[in-house]
Amino acid sequence: MRKVCIVGAAGPSNRWANDLEEGVEIWSMNLCHRFIQPGKATRWFQMHHRMHNANNGHPPGHFGRPLDHDEFLQGLDIPVYMQEVDPLIPTSVRYPLEEIVGKWRPYFTSTVPYMIALALHEGVDEIGLLGIYLNTTQEYQAHRPCVEYWLGVADGMGVEVWLPEGTDLAEAPLYAYSEFEEPGDTLKLQTVEVVG
Repeated sequence: MRKVCIVGAAGPSNRWANDLEEGVEIWSMNLCHRFIQPGKATRWFQMHHRMHNANNGHPPGHFGRPLDHDEFLQGLDIPVYMQEVDPLIPTSVRYPLEEIVGKWRPYFTSTVPYMIALALHEGVDEIGLLGIYLNTTQEYQAHRPCVEYWLGVADGMGVEVWLPEGTDLAEAPLYAYSEFEEPGDTLKLQTVEVVG
């Protein structure tokens, strides 16, 4: 049984990835190397162009991130998924966008949906999310529907989806039935309590 845990930067569950059971693949992204222990991740994703957000105060040409992020990517010995192979990142891999868009609709509003879609493309049995809540700031809330869409695709394919306690992704009052229930009563995808 193949299990993939997709790890984002939001606490507190982001750090729980360091304590996952043996055999769970850890796929992470962007600046998450700041808390994921060395050797834990099995794949990395940097889907931004090198000149992304070039005016944010960081040197241009480093994905809109501090220099240590570029150095981290260059030193990885695991696949680094990107828009195109980057000659400065030895293990960079071109994301198979055409194959994935050929299977499903081209709906990607952040890095997480690309990760979920690749896991589904490869036929995983379980997908978990840690460090991904998407309930703060306008930017993250705009990404939320797309992540929930891909979780629904996974669920529809029979892939087990697990989310940490405390997330409200794929959760809402049960329309019409919940009108007279207590506020906050909801249904959600299966959750797994992660100890960490």
